[in-house]
Amino acid sequence: MRRRAGFVASAVLLGGLMGCQEKLEAPGECPGICPGDRSAVFDTVITASVGQDSTFGPTNVGGFVAAGQGNSLQLANGLNGVEARGVARFTARPASIVINDTSYAYTVDSIALGVTLLRRDPAATGLALELYRLSSAPTLDSTRTFAQVDADMMPANRIGVIPIPDTLKSGVLLKVFKGPALDSVAIPAADAGILALGYRLTSPTPTGVRIASAATGTSGPQFVTYLTLVTSDTALLHQPPLPRIVAYNGFVSSVTTVPDSTTITVGGIPSSRALIRFAVPAHIRDSSTIIRATLELTPLAAPTGLPGDSVALDVRTVLADLGAKSPRLSDPATRVLITLLTLGSTDTVRADVTSLATLWQPPNRLPPSLFLALQPEGSSFTQAVYGSTRQGVAPRLRLTYVLPFPFETP
Repeated sequence: MRRRAGFVASAVLLGGLMGCQEKLEAPGECPGICPGDRSAVFDTVITASVGQDSTFGPTNVGGFVAAGQGNSLQLANGLNGVEARGVARFTARPASIVINDTSYAYTVDSIALGVTLLRRDPAATGLALELYRLSSAPTLDSTRTFAQVDADMMPANRIGVIPIPDTLKSGVLLKVFKGPALDSVAIPAADAGILALGYRLTSPTPTGVRIASAATGTSGPQFVTYLTLVTSDTALLHQPPLPRIVAYNGFVSSVTTVPDSTTITVGGIPSSRALIRFAVPAHIRDSSTIIRATLELTPLAAPTGLPGDSVALDVRTVLADLGAKSPRLSDPATRVLITLLTLGSTDTVRADVTSLATLWQPPNRLPPSLFLALQPEGSSFTQAVYGSTRQGVAPRLRLTYVLPFPFETP
């Protein structure tokens, strides 16, 4: 009887072990031992921390990008009720050319003045660019006001007009001066070889354009002198053109917009940026796998700008939360997100910030905040204004995440 009882007990134990094994073709037979085949997916919406969404602009940090520091200059003829003029000051043109330690005088054969058109309203027609000589050329800088520049733009100071073909969407606009026309671009002795120009857009209807600034490199405002040396050495008569680089360029506007500190505002001139902070729960930051993170912004007004222009929201996380001086991460592959904006639309703006939100988790553990700007910064005619925790609909972060299985948690 004892042998029979022992045999039965062994059979029961063996049967129990065989019946409690994981089977790939039929998982989950032993829920107490083997995990299920589905993870629990959670969704949550986190509103920006109250009072922790801030706009930083000209009133508190002097603006991030001033007029002329971006990749383009604004020219406007009544666009959205704004007039804007471009200005440029070139480095001094020498009175002589030095070759092999010998100084040679020269005569001017011709002069070329030009700009590069970057953006325009494709539906606007009859556009032209007027060129003006500005007074007090050596002192032209960012302190020159719209009223002062506009006062110089009188018929007596106009040195040329460049028609903008209706079919030209972008490209170089050039004016060449030869013969008697050279008198209009002669540089007075009092200006010590320095030429300062003003650029004005004319058009039958209100519109605007963006032209390249010196920040783009060789596409900025151009001033090139073609010359011949005064010498009996025929081998030296013909010299390469003498270009002058831009010492200062910018633009002035008839309207100055100060951002409302109770909103989320990006763009404008000088540019504004906004920092939005979120209180992400510890169990999400420390233990979850973030599947998707979406930033949602609700416009307080439809953004306006130049029709046909491309304007985008620049979203980044920060290395440290230092307010307006927070260092933004700049890796374009994973840490800079660009979301195109639709001018004239009041629809909620949604930006996929998953790659940024994962940087808030170990091992990086960066601050759970987002820094917003507008691209092209300091250049476009657009300023976007969104609701904040102070007015309108506050910014939201929509998270989809998965928590680990219990046995995965130490």
